[in-house]
Amino acid sequence: EFEAVFNPTKQWRIMMNVAKQESIRGEAARDAAPLIAERMSVWMKDSIKDLTAGTSFDVKGFATSVLDTTVKRAQHSAGQVAQELVPWRANFVGNYTFARESKLKGWGIGGAARWQDQVALGYAPLRDPVLGNLDDLAHPFKGPTQIHYDGWISYTRPIFNKKIEWKIQLNIRNLLNENLMIPVRSNPVALDNKTDFYVAAWRIGEARNWSVTSTFSF
Repeated sequence: EFEAVFNPTKQWRIMMNVAKQESIRGEAARDAAPLIAERMSVWMKDSIKDLTAGTSFDVKGFATSVLDTTVKRAQHSAGQVAQELVPWRANFVGNYTFARESKLKGWGIGGAARWQDQVALGYAPLRDPVLGNLDDLAHPFKGPTQIHYDGWISYTRPIFNKKIEWKIQLNIRNLLNENLMIPVRSNPVALDNKTDFYVAAWRIGEARNWSVTSTFSF
């Protein structure tokens, strides 16, 4: 994470921070995998299958598709970067307070921009000869970057014989918010297509909102 504060003039203040995060998928089924591998030779015996003859339960099918395959698919993602997390974020804040000699003495104005990088909405399909169709973690389908703007205007003046400083501020969050529908999940177009996808689910973004704060400094 990097953060910087800069004052170009006495009245103008700028702050910026940039952060990067990365999460690696850990080892899956560390204790369960050896146990399942050891028991698979037992579960595949015909004598085990005979115990469930006449029922709808298939020991071999359950052991293969539910236990063994599920564990191997989880192990397939070990060591991979979790693309669902936002890797980069950046914030920019600027505030200007008019000088005491100005006709706008006491007034201030400011704004902020909040940006975040693309995230994975899903993955291209991958054919595995043993495990079947898997998520190709090397080819994520990425959503768009997002940027949101905030703004505010304030007025400050001393009251009670300059014993107290009063500040009132109007804040507008998501000042230029126009696209409230944000994609969150995707589906592939075709099995061998690693670039094209369609959005399968959306979420409603945060709407524009207003607030007024009043502060007294002693």
